[in-house]
Parts: sequence; structure tokens; C-alpha cells
Amino acid sequence: MSHQNNQNMRLDQSTTEDPGSIETIFCEGLKKEKKIPLSEEQMKMLLSLLVMGEEDSQKLYDELTKGFLFIKIFEDRLKSTGRELDKAGLAFVSLCCTTPGEAVMYAYYIASQMKSKELGQKIDLQTLCMEIFPFGIFSRESLEKAWDGQKIERERGSDNLLDYAKASESLNFN
Repeated sequence: MSHQNNQNMRLDQSTTEDPGSIETIFCEGLKKEKKIPLSEEQMKMLLSLLVMGEEDSQKLYDELTKGFLFIKIFEDRLKSTGRELDKAGLAFVSLCCTTPGEAVMYAYYIASQMKSKELGQKIDLQTLCMEIFPFGIFSRESLEKAWDGQKIERERGSDNLLDYAKASESLNFN
């Protein structure tokens, strides 16, 4: 069944009821998008996080959750699939995000990759970098395209497929 409404290139409302739609439509589409190398600043941050001890990672996480909304959005959406990242991984991904929507997109993409690569329920920053993002992170243009591509035609409720829990059920850790 096609979920695309050709009239305005939005997804049909029925897409929100398909338990695999986020995985098959959004995540598979994003997987094909361009990834870019980390900036010098991001690379320095990554290296610092990789050598940081657990106690320091916890302190950074605590600081970020006090004033940086994206880390909780990212963590909560990832947890909604039954999956987790260590504190350093949470910090790294959230610091790469510039909008709440990006935090949600990264959470679902990472959950889909953890599922398809059979990485289990929880991974650390090193595994995230080696298994999911070995060639960098998504470009802003790729994220914008993916964001626009998950919009749904609706009569009421959110116009974001990513806001419908039913549509992400296939990503849940069993």
C-alpha cells in the first residue's frame, strides 16, 4: 500500500496507524541520505567524550540536562523504543542537534540501526560511532529533507509521523 498522497507529497493519515511506517518510510529514507564528516569542533568533542571516564560523562550529562532541552528529547524518544545510549553517546548526539526535530529524527534512526544491526538494547559512544555513524553525521540538508518527507496529511493532531507512537512499534526492543 502506498502511504504517499501525490497531491501535496504528504503521507496519508493512515500511515500513523502502521506499526512499521517510521522504520520503513522514515528510517530507510534517511539511511540513504548524505552524511558529512564531523567538523573540527565536533571531532574534538567526540575525542574528549571517548576518553572521558564514566563519572565525568555523568557530570556532563547532568549539566546538559539542566539547560539543554535536546538531550532529554533525544533520550526520551530513544527510550520509548526500549533502547539506550550511554551518557557520553547521549551527550554527543544531542550536541550535534540544532532543533528538537533533529533530536527525534536521530533517536528513531539510531533505534532502527540498533535493530537492523542487532546491537542489543544499549550501546556506548564507541559502538555508535563505529557501527552507526562510521562516516559522519547527517548533513542539515539531509535532515531537512527527511523532516519534510515525514509530514502527513491530517484532519487533526500532529502533522509529523514521528509524533505517533503506533507508527514506531516495529522499532521496539523485544
